[in-house]
Amino acid sequence: SLYLANMSGGQLTVREGASTCCYNIVTAYGDQVLPIILSSIQAGLEAIKGTDASPDAWTRAEGCVLTLAELAKIKAHQEQVSKLLPALFIDSRHYSQHLSYCITLVKSLGVIFSAMDKRWFKPHLELEVIFQCAASDNIEARTVGEQCLVVLSRVIGPRILRGRVEQCSNPQYLTIHDRVIHC
Repeated sequence: SLYLANMSGGQLTVREGASTCCYNIVTAYGDQVLPIILSSIQAGLEAIKGTDASPDAWTRAEGCVLTLAELAKIKAHQEQVSKLLPALFIDSRHYSQHLSYCITLVKSLGVIFSAMDKRWFKPHLELEVIFQCAASDNIEARTVGEQCLVVLSRVIGPRILRGRVEQCSNPQYLTIHDRVIHC
C-alpha cells in the first residue's frame, strides 16, 4: 500500500521509486499482487478522464504511467499489462493543457515499445500524443516525442510506422515523421 500511495508522490523521484518497487514486488510475487497493482493503476488513470481532474489526479496518473512502463518489462505479464494501454491516452484536445503528463507518457511509451512484445502494444498504438510532443515548442516535449518515434520505428519497422503515420488525419505528422526518421 505504501508503494501504491507513492505513485501519487509530489516528487518525480518518489513516483519513479514507487514504480520500481512495484516492478520488484510483481517480479517476486507475480499473480498474488499484480491484480492489486493493475487495479490501482486503472483507477489512477480513470481519474483523469474527466475534464476537471485535479492536479493531484494528474500527478497520480503520471505515477501510474511510470509503473505501467516498469511492469511492461516483465514478459510473463505483458498481456495483462497491455490491456491498460488504452487508459493511458486522453482526449487529444487536452494534451497541450497537461504537458507534464504527456512528456511522462511519451517517455514511458518508449520504454514500453522497447520492452513489450509488439503483438501486445500494436493494437493499442495511438500516435497523437507522440506527435503532439514532437511538434511542441517545448524542448523537452519535442525531444521525448522525437526519441519515441525513433524507438517505435526501430521496433515495428520504419515502413510500418510510416504507413501508420500516413493514415493519421493530420498531414503535418508525416512531415515530422520524415524529418525525425530521415526518410
